[in-house]
Amino acid sequence: MQGQNIVGLRAQILENWRYAHPHGSEVVIVTSLNKLNNRYEAITCNAMITEDPGQGGDLLVKTSACPSYESALLELLATTSEMVSEATVGKTAKTAAQRKEKAVRDAVDKRDLGERMQCVRSAIDHAWEQLKPAGGPVDFPIRTGRLPDQVGYNVSAVRVGLYGTGETEELALIDLKGKMGSWIMALEWKKQADAKVQSAILQ
Repeated sequence: MQGQNIVGLRAQILENWRYAHPHGSEVVIVTSLNKLNNRYEAITCNAMITEDPGQGGDLLVKTSACPSYESALLELLATTSEMVSEATVGKTAKTAAQRKEKAVRDAVDKRDLGERMQCVRSAIDHAWEQLKPAGGPVDFPIRTGRLPDQVGYNVSAVRVGLYGTGETEELALIDLKGKMGSWIMALEWKKQADAKVQSAILQ
């Protein structure tokens, strides 16, 4: 049962944190056993919330020394519960009709976003068709990640060594599309310049 309690506590802590910090970085919960005389004994524990190691790993919250892992997590739960309370100040519960209206609006927004993202991705794939070398791979993988400052997205196209950034993933893809378009234009200008040079030589 204790193991189930700890799993439940960790899940609730993360849920609280994400609600209180909707635009924050991905986080993990870390627990540690304090050391005494170079030996680990049943003494005190700490629980911490840190950024994901892949995003810097900065320490965000740390409990005081507690007698057990469960008590440390309970302290962390109390801290994040207070954050949730602060985040909900001034907010009122929506009526069923308001929730339904919002759900419909969100569904439409999600569909529209999906269609826009697909259009941008199709344009990127078309640009790759123009850039890829003869016999080059058809697929064009794009990696997506959060920027270090956590206020935007970064998308990278490994095959061409280009990347795009933006406040949203959609804007980052549009930025990447623009850079690929600029590259295509530069190659076309070079092709035309080379043709003029070749023509002048032949004359």
